[in-house]
Amino acid sequence: MRINLKIGLRIYKTALAIFLCVVISNFFEISPFYPCIAAVISMESTVINSYRAGVNRMQGTVLGAISIGETMYSRGY
Repeated sequence: MRINLKIGLRIYKTALAIFLCVVISNFFEISPFYPCIAAVISMESTVINSYRAGVNRMQGTVLGAISIGETMYSRGY
């Protein structure tokens, strides 16, 4: 039985994203765990779809941070 395994461009793109996350995280001396997970989750079949997923994720994160900040400020924390 012969198994045909092909490594596609998505694998290379994911590996490059993980590598960049680790390098940048080490530069800023933070844990690379969450940036790497976010890179894998945001990875799509095309570059433009990956970019859109990343932008959507960043907008959601910023909106959540602002909402939590306002809530904590209004309650006096």
